[in-house]
Amino acid sequence: MKGQDRKKQILEAAKRICSKKGFSGTKLNDIAKESGVSRTLVVQHFGSKEGLYESLIDFLFKEHPLEADIEIKDKIQKKDDFEVFYSFFLHIFYHMTKDKESSPLKLVFFSLLEKSDLYEKHYQKRVIKGLKILEDYIYNRIKEGSFKEINPQRVVSFFVASIMYLILQHLTFPKIIEEDEVKETVREAINLLIEGIKSKDTYEDLAKFHGHSCIGLAIGYRVANIVLKNGFKRAYDEELIAIVENDSCSVDAIQFFLGCTFGKGNLYVRDYGKHVITVIERDTGRAIRISLNLDVLDFNKKSRDKILKNILQLPEDKLFKIDKFIMKEDEIPKRAEIRASVACSICGEPVMETKTRKINGKVYCIPCSSNLISSRGDGV
Repeated sequence: MKGQDRKKQILEAAKRICSKKGFSGTKLNDIAKESGVSRTLVVQHFGSKEGLYESLIDFLFKEHPLEADIEIKDKIQKKDDFEVFYSFFLHIFYHMTKDKESSPLKLVFFSLLEKSDLYEKHYQKRVIKGLKILEDYIYNRIKEGSFKEINPQRVVSFFVASIMYLILQHLTFPKIIEEDEVKETVREAINLLIEGIKSKDTYEDLAKFHGHSCIGLAIGYRVANIVLKNGFKRAYDEELIAIVENDSCSVDAIQFFLGCTFGKGNLYVRDYGKHVITVIERDTGRAIRISLNLDVLDFNKKSRDKILKNILQLPEDKLFKIDKFIMKEDEIPKRAEIRASVACSICGEPVMETKTRKINGKVYCIPCSSNLISSRGDGV
């Protein structure tokens, strides 16, 4: 038998024995007997019992490296938050429960309880490398504004510790805590976890509201986030005023995130064709003006997809010029006023009094007055 094959044979035997007796209760003679070789040959391959144990932990995790899981990579690419966490769990679950009698999880816990130095080596070499995939995913989602400003390492540590405990319960009491029960518990826990770390509203939520993802929407999204980061609170009534200098898709982001809407009268469109948005806090006059840097929209050098990605990911000072100031009280737009409605003399429909036209003492809505003037042809 080749050296590598013999080594694997010994490690498989060590896995079976250590899973039952732990590391402290296992002797090299036990492993040699289980693998059908001499104690001398075991020492020849691994040097010592400590060397064998370290090789065993390495062996267990090299068989199923998290970083090589195609399913996890696919979910990360698609930015499917639930599926990223769940596929991560499934990888660990099936790896730990494939052989229930000799589960790697039992060995991990034995090393934690009996051989802390061995556990530390395993954690540094294998666990951290695997967990970093999930940590990096969370970090990138934070940068995109989809997750709150949280510590990715703490979130992943909590998540992994929780699923490890559930899997250990399943291995110990399989008839009480069945596989389906573990999976359903983890599904619910992941949903709650994502709900907790997700930003109140995400770019994906905005895109659903708007109908699609596009450059204009991304600009408005970043602008709204800058406004909120600078201490402005979403307007539930007319606490904020937004003045937008274009009528692009970006305006939907201002309505969605900042609560500045046409209906409440605290959204003003001055269509100068400029990517400039000014937000004012009505009671204090505190204001912020955000204008897009010209080179961001360089369609001659970059594709639309690249520009969209840049807008979502680049630091805000690379995208915008940001000015903060106090607006004078007499410059702040007045609150929306409720006006009386009157009936149009032609169509009979109610129209706001300030939007009517009077012709020969009668009141008309704008469309009817225009039609009346057009039909007369007298320029009245």
